[in-house]
Amino acid sequence: GKVSVMASPFGRTKPPIEIESKDLVYFLGGRKWSLAKRKRQPTFLLKYTSGFVQPSRVTFLMGPSGAGKSTLFNSLAGKAVTGNYSGWVGVNGQVIPFNDPFWYTEIGLVPQFPSFPAALSVTAFLGTSCRCVLRASEEEVQQRVRE
Repeated sequence: GKVSVMASPFGRTKPPIEIESKDLVYFLGGRKWSLAKRKRQPTFLLKYTSGFVQPSRVTFLMGPSGAGKSTLFNSLAGKAVTGNYSGWVGVNGQVIPFNDPFWYTEIGLVPQFPSFPAALSVTAFLGTSCRCVLRASEEEVQQRVRE
């Protein structure tokens, strides 16, 4: 396949990022003891989730409210840091440890919005999002949107 190059806001060029997860489990609790000296049952937010996010593509994840869509994307982007993980996440074919700061510097996430402005095109929406997140020139923002 074709590999495109994406410019960073710091003047470097780098390949787009592809993300893959395999048997991703994210849970809260389960490691602390209660007053009754019984182990707390963990609350599972993701159970054995696997998937693939292609580079330079808009990715949608659809499902009912409370199904774990935001939790999954936050986990893949390294934004969900309060729980416990098992399974693995790979970036460009390399497994990334869950505590690796790479997640915070190389993977971006545009969070969900309660309503998408109907008068705004996808291109305008992506451009606005890039301007808010990146410290980049207008030319670079336009290049990112085209990718």
